[in-house]
Amino acid sequence: MTSRLRSLALWLGAPLLVGMAGLVLGQDANWDFRNYHYYNGYAFLNGRLGFDLLPANHPSFYNPLLDAPVYWLMQMLPASAVALILGSVQGLTAPLLYRIALAIAPPAPRRNLLAAILAAAGCTGAMTMSEIGATFHDNTLAVPVLAGLLLTLLAITGRFVGRAFWLAIASAAFLIGLACGFKLTMSLYAVGLVAALLVALPWRRWLIVIAVTGASGLAGFLATGGYWSFVLWSHFRNPFFPHFNNIFHSEFAADTAYRDLKFIAQLGLLERLLLPLFSTVNSWLVAEADFFDARLLAAFVLCLPALFFLRRATPANRALIAFAAAAYIVWVWLYCIYRYVLPLEMLAPILCLAALSVLRPSAAFRGATAIAVLLTVATGYPKNLEPVRLPFGPRFVAIDGLPKFEDNTLIVMAGDQPAAFIVPSLPPQLRVIRINDWPFLGQSGTQGFEPLIRRTIANHNGPMLLLTHPEDFKRAQNIAMLFGLRLLDECSALATNLTASKFLLCKLQPWTLR
Repeated sequence: MTSRLRSLALWLGAPLLVGMAGLVLGQDANWDFRNYHYYNGYAFLNGRLGFDLLPANHPSFYNPLLDAPVYWLMQMLPASAVALILGSVQGLTAPLLYRIALAIAPPAPRRNLLAAILAAAGCTGAMTMSEIGATFHDNTLAVPVLAGLLLTLLAITGRFVGRAFWLAIASAAFLIGLACGFKLTMSLYAVGLVAALLVALPWRRWLIVIAVTGASGLAGFLATGGYWSFVLWSHFRNPFFPHFNNIFHSEFAADTAYRDLKFIAQLGLLERLLLPLFSTVNSWLVAEADFFDARLLAAFVLCLPALFFLRRATPANRALIAFAAAAYIVWVWLYCIYRYVLPLEMLAPILCLAALSVLRPSAAFRGATAIAVLLTVATGYPKNLEPVRLPFGPRFVAIDGLPKFEDNTLIVMAGDQPAAFIVPSLPPQLRVIRINDWPFLGQSGTQGFEPLIRRTIANHNGPMLLLTHPEDFKRAQNIAMLFGLRLLDECSALATNLTASKFLLCKLQPWTLR
């Protein structure tokens, strides 16, 4: 096989295989998709910001620029075709991992085989597998992150010289900036990039490295996040609303950072120091899923001692280990949410090779091969994948049982079960608002969205319908009372292809009406 055919098979065949794996896994029906990914794409394409009020609570304000094209595909193509396209795009991580492995692999007759084994091991991690063909975007954004890392390693190892070197570094920062603009949690890899360059390059070049990566990274961020930040600033005077509201003090939310601390809150100091060990034994410490995957643990155990011997490592190995270590430290400090280190799960087998090359160069080839095979065979498949995967139907989202609506109907949502995925199936002229019985975004009767929601209800002249799930029905009834509404015993059922239980659409009236 010629080198051109091998390259074609690598860059087209490997992603297609990953996309086909998504077809085997089934249709994505995860909680976040039902809550906001599907709705946000629809809302962005139809200009509903400010028209609907909090249909997905605070995720209603997340950057929709990745959700919008996915939503459009879901309207144009069968569900299985959408999953194949998503999985194939996400599968670009496979050839990127292969090339990263080649960039740091020691000279050996079978280094191509080793790189292929390491890439395969990186593509079969628990979280990586669970997100194939799904809409979480962690594995989608792993593509620009890994591409940026690959460019960095190639530049450091002398593939680019002169202006081409700086162009490669700038392109790497731009790619990772793109990922940060789409999703702020990817910023930990921007820190990783800077760390990689600082440990691999002479200190005399540090100032220009920081300047180039900072400017290029900012340009990448603005390319994908600038427009939405401007929209949020225009509406709420916070370009990251509701996040960092302790800095921007938008009147629509309380003065807190709105960082997700649900996993950090349950971890003690020892657990955070040795998190890969504890989370391998109990995945619930870092994820809302039950799985066993030792990839991060293997990389942690080998890279930790390797950090003390980085001076004797090759520039590529130094850069890779520093990239992962810096990103990992920021992750433990800020999040401890496993999905956010998906690129590190993918890189873990390659990190094992890099660490072994530092600690025991003579054993690096055989040791990395054995570890990669063991990780692939013995770990990596989530135990509870099935609840968020369904058989493919004709459409990604299908809603049956919708009644005929009057044009001035107000849809009121209440309860914890995600229901915003139903909104795109409603007539577009209907306004949708959500009411709550907890201080979401620090709301009160005089602060944030709650006064606006109460005015919207009070000033509405027309029918009102409550959209809720049967599990939330009693609570929804009580929430309605808090907003001066009473629930009538006139309900219709909405069947969806994503949930076993039907949703309820019930008539509401102000208490003043009898």
